[in-house]
Amino acid sequence: MKYDAVIIGAGHNGLVSAITLAKNGLKVLVVESRDREGGMADTSTWNHVRYPRSSYVLGLFPKELQDYLGVSFPTVERDRNGTFITDETHVIRFFKDKEKRHEEFIRIGQRKYPELEDKMLELKNFMKKEGLLFTTRPPTKEEFKKKLEDTGLEMFMEPSKRVISEFLDEEFHSYFLYPFMGSEPAYVMAYFFSLDWKIVKGGTGTVAKVLMKRAEELGVHFKFSTHVTGIEGEEIKRINTTNGDVESHRIIMTGSPVLLKKMIGMKVDEPPISRWRRYTLFPAEIKTGSLPSPVREEVCTLFTLPTGEVTLPSLCDDLGGHVVTVMGDPEATSQYLNVKPLHIEEMNARKAEEEYNLPSGDLNHLPMRCPYLFERPTNMGYLTPLKGLYVGGSGAYPGGQITGVPGYNAAITLLKEMNLNLGGFLK
Repeated sequence: MKYDAVIIGAGHNGLVSAITLAKNGLKVLVVESRDREGGMADTSTWNHVRYPRSSYVLGLFPKELQDYLGVSFPTVERDRNGTFITDETHVIRFFKDKEKRHEEFIRIGQRKYPELEDKMLELKNFMKKEGLLFTTRPPTKEEFKKKLEDTGLEMFMEPSKRVISEFLDEEFHSYFLYPFMGSEPAYVMAYFFSLDWKIVKGGTGTVAKVLMKRAEELGVHFKFSTHVTGIEGEEIKRINTTNGDVESHRIIMTGSPVLLKKMIGMKVDEPPISRWRRYTLFPAEIKTGSLPSPVREEVCTLFTLPTGEVTLPSLCDDLGGHVVTVMGDPEATSQYLNVKPLHIEEMNARKAEEEYNLPSGDLNHLPMRCPYLFERPTNMGYLTPLKGLYVGGSGAYPGGQITGVPGYNAAITLLKEMNLNLGGFLK
């Protein structure tokens, strides 16, 4: 069967690409090597208990993109999007209400926090306004830096550690900086910052289910448990798969761009294996009254604890049993929360490499650091040396997490090259 476009990968970016193309009248097929949609936006089960396998919260998927796609994700709504407990036991509640949120920092002497928050939100808005988020031509590092000149936002090209130290005491850095960020541009710190982190009902696999349902409504076809084995033609004519050949002249690759090295010989530097580890604890019970008081006062939020980044999704969603997610130390977290796990499930880079066909096992496909940060995955942006082949996964600009932006941008790039009317292009 002939298709206008084929999407490789049914992760959230692949589904966003498929919806965008189908909305613009294209006949689309999505090919996925796994037996289900979602990629790392994945809900799995242990002993009949559902749990988020890799990603565990949602907070960076732009509202305007959700509206464009015609989707809405079911999330747990609370008065805050996080609770931060420092090593020195200071407690900061990230209330949705701006005044209350700022008061949390001011009462413990962090009077410059409101300025830092305003700057990060200003950068995000600037990127949308200036076409640095929704774009078909990702900027180079030098172009991004040039755009920031005379805006008051130049500091975001300075090292993150230096920038945050101007606003906050070191005790409070860990909420905003992952360990790898210190020497990277503060742009990365702003990229990961959100006032909208939420637990997704049913786990993050629900995000994929919602997107897939929308894609099917628009007539998108799917082939699961299907591997791409080759691409025919100097200009694409046919895609070879383990489930038959597919005729198409256009492909969007939304898996790791490193896979294109084998597929078409495209040069993409493969980063070293990542060292991250994420854990899911399955306690027989979680006694709310036994939780530390700052956790107990609102359990349905994202916690940054001295032991790691933690959620308690089963206390606000029926998952068939109790679940604690931990990006950090599982044993120390168990002690901190006064829970006794029946089982601890580990997810790490090696497992991600195998389960998700993800070279190096990087959660963002490619690291969110230089030299991968701007010319991502290469200086061709969403294009590749093979005409008709595009890249649109988390390894493409602007990067990883559940955002949908790379998938959308790649689809718009394809549509523009077809000279189609793009009146709905997001800016």
